[in-house]
Amino acid sequence: MSTSSETVTAPAAPAPGAARGTRLAFRSAVLGHPDAPVLDGVDLEVSPGEILTVVGPSGCGKSTLLRTLAGLLPPLGGAAEADGSPLTGPSADRALVFQEDALLPWRTLRGNVELPLAIRGVSRAERRSRAEAWLARVGLTAQAAQLPHRVSGGQRQRAQLARALADSPRAVLM
Repeated sequence: MSTSSETVTAPAAPAPGAARGTRLAFRSAVLGHPDAPVLDGVDLEVSPGEILTVVGPSGCGKSTLLRTLAGLLPPLGGAAEADGSPLTGPSADRALVFQEDALLPWRTLRGNVELPLAIRGVSRAERRSRAEAWLARVGLTAQAAQLPHRVSGGQRQRAQLARALADSPRAVLM
């Protein structure tokens, strides 16, 4: 058994007046793939800061609903909106934590957490700082340099959560 005296610094709080949360909505939405609609007539509104749990049996459309809100799957009909505007694709404001981990196998856990920040053009030093802070928060400091196949499934899921939160999204979809 080992102990650690490591100090973890939380990521910076949003600036005063910064937007917190986002309003997500479906209006008479039809969701699924063109050859296989899964949900029809979905009317749903999630207020900023609200926590919503969708429960149902396997195959009922929970992941389809989340993928549509993330902007990865367009609605087949009706509307999907974020803050009153149509969802037209993925956005840094909405992070999706996939059911199966979606870590890139050739990147370390730290590299995976840094990825969305790199895509947005965040400086290398800031990316490293945020990634290390989030890896510490999810208990993966010691595994930061490991490749995904070298850690457990639970550790991969925590790395995926750190990646989703590192870019300070306004909505986290899990």
